[in-house]
Amino acid sequence: MTSLLGKGLRQRRKNLDCLLIFVKSWSLTFIFYTDSNKTSDFMVDGLLLWWNENKDKQHFSTVTNLVVNMDNGPECSGRRSQFLLRMVEFADITQLTVRLTYYPPYHSKYKCD
Repeated sequence: MTSLLGKGLRQRRKNLDCLLIFVKSWSLTFIFYTDSNKTSDFMVDGLLLWWNENKDKQHFSTVTNLVVNMDNGPECSGRRSQFLLRMVEFADITQLTVRLTYYPPYHSKYKCD
C-alpha cells in the first residue's frame, strides 16, 4: 500500500522551470516559476510582469535603458525569431531601450573564477 501511495505522489510531482531576474546595481532578485516548458513567451511575459510591477518604484522610475544578460539557451537565443519578436514588443510596450547581451559559448554563468 505504501508503494502505491509513493508512486501516485511521484506521478503528480512536476518539475518547475524558472526565470531569474537579478538587478546587479541593487542586488535585487526576482524569480518566476512555470510548471510547463520554459519558452521564450514565458521569459518575456515574466520580464513584462516584473517591469510592470516595479517601474514606478524608487530604483526603476528613471530607467530608460535595460541591459538583459542572457545565457543563449534554446528559448532565448539571439537567432530565435519568436524570442526576438517578443523582446521587440516588450521594448515597444515599455518604451525602454533594450540591449541583449549573451555569455560567450561554453562559459558557465554559475562558475565565478
